[in-house]
Amino acid sequence: MNWLIAILQTLLFVALAPLLAGWVKCCKCRLQNRKAPSVLQPYRDLLKLTYKQPVVSEQASWLFTKAPYIIFSATVLAATVVPLIAVDLPTSASADVIVMVGFFRFCPVFFWRWPDWTSAPHSAVWAHRGK
Repeated sequence: MNWLIAILQTLLFVALAPLLAGWVKCCKCRLQNRKAPSVLQPYRDLLKLTYKQPVVSEQASWLFTKAPYIIFSATVLAATVVPLIAVDLPTSASADVIVMVGFFRFCPVFFWRWPDWTSAPHSAVWAHRGK
């Protein structure tokens, strides 16, 4: 039963993350006296992105195509160890600060080095803008 709650909690994290991003964007717009988009706009953007074809250079490394999946899976792994609904879960045994820092440092490394794997002429500029 505890594993089921841990899985449901992780799915809840993943499902509600775009809602939180939409809420933050809505609050920022209201603070700046602008018209805010819908709180559900990130869900629409994700739906639109699922229908797009990926554009990948022929010289791109295999890691370039796998990096978004690696970043997403590391973020989901970090979400499994953070207690949201229940506290005493089997995944909370590994909820150490060092583990969390490791997960969150793992993602930016892939995000910053991602453009270097394309062999495009401006890839170094793209890589350094993310830092």
